[in-house]
Amino acid sequence: MSTLLFPPMPKQPCQHCGLPTFVPASADPTRAVFCCTGCAFAHRLAAKPDAEGDLTPLQTGAWLTGFALFNQGVFWLLQVLLRGEDRAALSVASGYASIALGAAIWGLLVWALNVGGRRTVADVVVLALTAVGILLGLATRSPACAAGATIGLTLWTLRGFLRRRRV
Repeated sequence: MSTLLFPPMPKQPCQHCGLPTFVPASADPTRAVFCCTGCAFAHRLAAKPDAEGDLTPLQTGAWLTGFALFNQGVFWLLQVLLRGEDRAALSVASGYASIALGAAIWGLLVWALNVGGRRTVADVVVLALTAVGILLGLATRSPACAAGATIGLTLWTLRGFLRRRRV
């Protein structure tokens, strides 16, 4: 292959897990390098709060995501329990609340992945599949579908925590 079309790229270790990562020669050498969005997210999420003890925006987003994910499950469970008691209107409202929280989680995680940097085609595919899962949950009025999609996206985003942190 021509080096004119594909210039050689130096390898640098991922700031989080240490895997070798190709970096364009034009990249800022002072900027942290990550092998994937999962490592970038994990590294930035584990950052220490500032001197006043305030959380970073990414840490705040992670707390909001966790809160929303928990409540999505609560509304889903509430929908299932109310359906069994013939309280259809409240059951449907709980189902829609669960799906709405799934959409909010999707938005928070899209923001987190954009902040993290190092997006790949796989990230875009997972985001698109999650959006389809949430829309399918809305179309079929199935919070289970939306919850499954958002849990999958959450696990995808947190995959950097599964890699051993470089010391």
